[in-house]
Amino acid sequence: MKASVRIASIIVLTAVTLVGSIIGQAPPSSAARGLNVLVLLGEWFGDAYFPLAKEIEARGWTMKRVGLDGEYRGCFNKKRDVVLRSDLLIPDLKDFSGYDALIIPSGPQWRKFNENRTVLKFVQDAHAAGLIVASFCVGNTTVKAAGLVDLPAGPELYPDKVTLVKERVLIGPRGGGPPPGDGFESAPIKEICDAVARERAGKKAAAVPAAGQIHEAVRAGDLAKVKALVAKDPQVVNEKDARGRTPLHFASVIGKPDILAFLIAGGADAADRGAVSSGQGHGHRPKDGPCGCSRRRGGTRARRRPRSRRRRP
Repeated sequence: MKASVRIASIIVLTAVTLVGSIIGQAPPSSAARGLNVLVLLGEWFGDAYFPLAKEIEARGWTMKRVGLDGEYRGCFNKKRDVVLRSDLLIPDLKDFSGYDALIIPSGPQWRKFNENRTVLKFVQDAHAAGLIVASFCVGNTTVKAAGLVDLPAGPELYPDKVTLVKERVLIGPRGGGPPPGDGFESAPIKEICDAVARERAGKKAAAVPAAGQIHEAVRAGDLAKVKALVAKDPQVVNEKDARGRTPLHFASVIGKPDILAFLIAGGADAADRGAVSSGQGHGHRPKDGPCGCSRRRGGTRARRRPRSRRRRP
């Protein structure tokens, strides 16, 4: 009898120990880190923002609203004057490290976006820094206005399904507003998020060739990795990607003077003005040299003396 009780006690204690260990286990490693997403919003954002925010939250991703204004109005279920606030202001966001994607939803906001140079440069810089840029409906026109795609209005700009039209550029179909959209209920929210997740997973899994590694390191602002790659193969300072862009181009785009100086000292072709000026300010007049010095003597502009006017007698 005592032996039976002793055996039963051992079984109970073992079971309790096993259950406790299972309960105390950490989450499985397969639960990958959620993505960090920026959502571009502005005055008169569309209804589609709300299901997008809900989908992002359901996936365990982190979302930051980014815009030019601290506060802006929009719509929700045909109700006007819904107010949102930016988590981040575009002029304050200088470093894109840690973010995975920029999503541009539908909404009347696109009209102001497409006319605002600061917004368009922000979209360009986000893409140049390595973020996935994803949009749908009229948000696609902002991607086009920023120069990331050159597609005619129609089926190419509004594909039937979310499409990777360029490296790290995803555009989706219509949906998310009044005609020609079909209303926020048909906005391709889940499809956009699925495509962003697939693209990010694919970028992490894909093997990057040596030339691609230095471009990625420069875009990430990782000077230590750039130095390591150049030490392994000094020729990579002038390697060009599929579009003919050099590491010097990307260093110029993201504004990394330390990487610029290192690449030039390492033999990068500073005379390749197309590579540097194409990203140095996106439409602004490029500086005369990598260090920003002027071509004029002494590095400053010579002032003209005012002409003296003679009075007629």
